[in-house]
Amino acid sequence: MLNVAFTQRAIMEIDAFIHSYEEAFFSLYRDSGLLAEDPIVEIYHNTALELQRNIMFGIRERLRVRKVLGRKVFGEYCQVLLHVGDRLVIVDYTENLKNNLRRVLTVSIDRKPIIF
Repeated sequence: MLNVAFTQRAIMEIDAFIHSYEEAFFSLYRDSGLLAEDPIVEIYHNTALELQRNIMFGIRERLRVRKVLGRKVFGEYCQVLLHVGDRLVIVDYTENLKNNLRRVLTVSIDRKPIIF
């Protein structure tokens, strides 16, 4: 099994996605006048944290095996597409098989529209 490390940029991209996810629901329910406003906001906050954990776990699981099926090689880096739940996640990474290390460079996550 290989070690998977995330660059600061990759972590920031995941965090930005999660922040946008949370903000979409916070802005929808904040000052809505609903009696259950706080519990609803808390549910979406917990959902966002779970989504973040699932994305990180999904990336680690896909990249920790020796052979990554479906990867594309672009010179010094590779790219793989994976699904976390029903979200498409595109991961660019480098690998140093001699040192059993893959380094995640960037992470792009599809943004689904919120339908009211």
